Amino acid sequence: MERKKEHFIGLDLAQRVDFSAYAIVTATTHIADTPDPVYYQRAKTELLRVRDAAQCPPGLAYTKIPSVVYQLRCALGWDLPVTLAVDATGPGLPVVEMIKASHPQVEIQSYTITPGGAGLNIRKGGHTIGRQTLLSNLRVALEARVLRFPGNLHCRHQLLEQILDASIDAPGREHDDLVFALALGVNSATTRNPSLLKTPIT
Repeated sequence: MERKKEHFIGLDLAQRVDFSAYAIVTATTHIADTPDPVYYQRAKTELLRVRDAAQCPPGLAYTKIPSVVYQLRCALGWDLPVTLAVDATGPGLPVVEMIKASHPQVEIQSYTITPGGAGLNIRKGGHTIGRQTLLSNLRVALEARVLRFPGNLHCRHQLLEQILDASIDAPGREHDDLVFALALGVNSATTRNPSLLKTPIT
């Protein structure tokens, strides 16, 4: 069975009382060795797995973010492609430029998150997406059961709690850093591979 993998890192930068946080999502594609006897195509199953997620230390300076990204990149190894989807809203854009200047060997996608439900708009200078759309995409991945959480994920309880608290239509509770980091990673993965949300999972 063929197996293809790609990593996506969602990075949510601290706003006011929140923490900066990251979530690493691995997109895995399994392709059967033999074709289906009826359709003569090899069955393909695609999944997203949360590899890791964490809040950065409180008060972490933006100038330290590039080193965090580099450490994550090193931990993932150098044999698979890595895409970084980073929140460029507000003070995030200068951080994006610092990350680019540090050459962490990742594909960088900057996202400006706007209020409301505006769809994803991809331009050469960056991506723009509405808050409602970003969270809705995460919910679709969850409901389609293509997004999986390992039982040993150290922040599993905290992350699932933030997912439940996050409101699509209105601002959520005080802390939503992990859920937005995850949403950025998932959005990047499903934009790259739209078929992820069409894979029948049993």
